[in-house]
Amino acid sequence: MVGERTYDTRLGKSKFQPATEPLNSKDANTIAEKVRVNGKLARVVKGSKGSSVLIGPQRQQNNPIKGGKRKHRKNKYNRMLNDESTKRIRSVPNSVANKMAIEARNNEFEIEFAKIKRFSLIVGLVHLIAGISMIIFANTDFIIQITSTFSAGPPGCTTAEVEPCERFVINNFDAQLAYWVAGFSLLSALFHFLTISGGFVGAYASQLQQNRNAFRWIEYALSSTLMILIIMLLSGLTTFSSLIGVAFANIGMILFGWVSELMNPRDRDKTDWTPFIFGCIMGLGAWIALYGALFLNLGQLGLPLTEIPSFVWFIILTQFALFNIFGLNHAYQLTSASNSTYLDGERYYIWLSLISKSLLAWSIYVNTLIL
Repeated sequence: MVGERTYDTRLGKSKFQPATEPLNSKDANTIAEKVRVNGKLARVVKGSKGSSVLIGPQRQQNNPIKGGKRKHRKNKYNRMLNDESTKRIRSVPNSVANKMAIEARNNEFEIEFAKIKRFSLIVGLVHLIAGISMIIFANTDFIIQITSTFSAGPPGCTTAEVEPCERFVINNFDAQLAYWVAGFSLLSALFHFLTISGGFVGAYASQLQQNRNAFRWIEYALSSTLMILIIMLLSGLTTFSSLIGVAFANIGMILFGWVSELMNPRDRDKTDWTPFIFGCIMGLGAWIALYGALFLNLGQLGLPLTEIPSFVWFIILTQFALFNIFGLNHAYQLTSASNSTYLDGERYYIWLSLISKSLLAWSIYVNTLIL
């Protein structure tokens, strides 16, 4: 079509610079308007992945068409180049364009970060209300014993009928699940409020700009470990030593996620997937222990799967699915060095945390803690 224009944004080819990564049309126009209010030039160009704000001089003519229309297009394009506004665009030096691009990117981040802060505040309040409710209304008489076995005798001693062998089952702790459930909800609330409070909000913003979030990994190391231990207890896996092993396997998985962000900075040329793969291996350990013990024990006892309450199966299956979706979201963040992709992943993390913790908390509350 005669008069259609395209923009050449290849660095080094022209002075035309992309100021933002692709984002939705509304946000792109908001950023462009802020740039224009400051007396600078900005344009919004739509692409296949969204709209970008562009700052720079060069506009490139499409390939000329056949026939008599070629001359008409050339003359129209030359008239455009002589236009006063086009001259002003061509006169913008690279240094100014770069500065404008940086300012536009900062404006884009500020808009997205404000949204994340509001969302984090809302989710933090939901977790806080849930945690307090669990403490106030929970049945504290619902207790699961954490035990360990000990054999007094030589190695290999397994029965109490053969002297000097004697086997003990020891009750180490009584776990009141009401407080455990409240614990992971309140931990999440604490970290949501922490990251938007005056003393930490700057560090949180700086972390997100670098495509990393240490606050998230610290909170997950605590709250998700508490969650997996609750699932183990509800499934009948109450041995103290096995719970310790599962807890540290889960913490190791979370720390590998943290390392994967440190090893893949925003300015990377390619993604190193090694810590992500190692983290997946660590995370599988807890679920292998859970499913393996359930099926093995039920099979050896000759009991059907229905011996496990249906709400426990619901918790096991939904939490397993959600734990894996957390991993997929982290993989999504690593597929691109784009900050907009990372911020999208941050929002998904907050949603996943809210869904997984709410499902676990209320499933336990409805089925056990008020009985």
